[in-house]
Amino acid sequence: MPTLQLKPSPIQLLSQDVLSVRLDATLDQDEFGESQLSVERDTRPIKDQPDCWGLKLRIKFDAADSTHPPEYVGEIELIGYYRVHKHYKQDPEKLIRITGASMLYGVAREMISSITARS
Repeated sequence: MPTLQLKPSPIQLLSQDVLSVRLDATLDQDEFGESQLSVERDTRPIKDQPDCWGLKLRIKFDAADSTHPPEYVGEIELIGYYRVHKHYKQDPEKLIRITGASMLYGVAREMISSITARS
């Protein structure tokens, strides 16, 4: 029976850091409204390091309706550094913008969940 060989991922996470977190709780509210997310991504190749990229991700969450704020508003900013496999034939920046951002988004979600768990 032939063995199934899995392909390695074309992206490798080198490091990730949370740069800043700001959360403001809404205290005197009987009903909470919906949050509105905005996401900013900045991708750049790393100088003198072939196939390496940096991605800064900023996620802002604010009130969708100012008369009914959500439980929390704020923002989180993260940075990740990645290596793209040298044989990857497609657009490496697009890979970083999509897959790299997805990796950092999971970190952001976990950080915010951890901070708000006791409230």
